[in-house]
Amino acid sequence: SIDNDVQQERCLSAVPESASRLSPGLRACVLLANPQIRYFEDCYSAQLPSSFAAAIRRVPIHDTTFGTCGQAVFKGEAVACESIATDARWAQAWRWHCLEHGIQACHSEPVGGRSGQTIASLMLCFEEPRLINAWERDVAKFASAVASVAIEHERRDRALREGEARFHRLADVMSVRLDEQRAVISDYQRADQVARSASERKDEFLAILVHELRNPLAGLASAANTLEKTE
Repeated sequence: SIDNDVQQERCLSAVPESASRLSPGLRACVLLANPQIRYFEDCYSAQLPSSFAAAIRRVPIHDTTFGTCGQAVFKGEAVACESIATDARWAQAWRWHCLEHGIQACHSEPVGGRSGQTIASLMLCFEEPRLINAWERDVAKFASAVASVAIEHERRDRALREGEARFHRLADVMSVRLDEQRAVISDYQRADQVARSASERKDEFLAILVHELRNPLAGLASAANTLEKTE
């Protein structure tokens, strides 16, 4: 629902914001993979503009080296890029996109789920070419763990809501079918009653017929007996 989507956005946007507070001058974002881990369904950040997230949505996740976050999710391991401008491992479109938003270097930390799969990536963005330092590495691991809890909690709640909705739909269908079965039973009972009434009228008719036939038959029998005596 809209309310739950807003809650997820607030929660996941707070994760990179907290990372930035722990390391002033650092910008960060959380790239969330879709449940099937095929592409990034959204990007959450309190520091990066919406234009950055817009270009990330629907970016596929596979072994092709498009960007550091895709590799972090696909391989399930941290991926660093000391200089985006000169590192030719990554797709040019991704490099230009980062540079346009003032990202000169980055570190992508995988966010693991309960099943063991990587479900997202935390991206730390640097304003100058460099590698991550020890403190920032600890910040990345901490923020990654927090993001994992937030994502799993939201998906568990979503699964519960969807399960409840399916149950209500099934209950509605079963209610309709029960009503249909009751209608069939009612029709059968009415038909049975009609058949019973017809059978009773038939028995009554036969009883009357037998009674009416007995009188003329009795007279014929008496006449026949009289003829036999005369002869």
